[in-house]
Amino acid sequence: LPARAALRWRVPTRGAIFCEDFDTHREDILPRLFTWCPRSELTDTPLENGSTGNPARVNFKNGTIAYLRTYEQGYAKAEGKDYDWVFCNEPPPRDIYTAIWRGFTATHGIMWIAATLLAQTWLYDEMAQPFVRVFEASMYDNKWLSVEGRRNFEAMLDESEKQIRIFGRPSNLSG
Repeated sequence: LPARAALRWRVPTRGAIFCEDFDTHREDILPRLFTWCPRSELTDTPLENGSTGNPARVNFKNGTIAYLRTYEQGYAKAEGKDYDWVFCNEPPPRDIYTAIWRGFTATHGIMWIAATLLAQTWLYDEMAQPFVRVFEASMYDNKWLSVEGRRNFEAMLDESEKQIRIFGRPSNLSG
């Protein structure tokens, strides 16, 4: 199948967005999601809070649900869930990662991990799997960052930090 066709599936879907904690959802993930997603795709009240008062899910008009999960909640919030897709903001702990993949055995789901690889050595073994695709990006690939801002940031880094934070090259397994 062409790459575009591989990303299409029947709706509605069940997915999850994982990040470190609920503050990250409130301060980073949700504002970005609601900026990028056309309002016409969301229900009238797209955000539902859970019993703890934390954001719990985003509802789409086509019936798709994006559950909001955190690494702080532990693997139990990933275990036994047959998600169609999962987005991870930074690499999840290994037990959460494997719990998510267990669910994908039923759904043939897809996972995206956006990360600066600072310490997740176990992820390198996963990158060698034939069903895993890895895409690298440099800070210079981001057209929305100002030249001056990038230059100032780069000036404060040593060479090893530049490799990680500017060019997206992992810190482990180097040197």
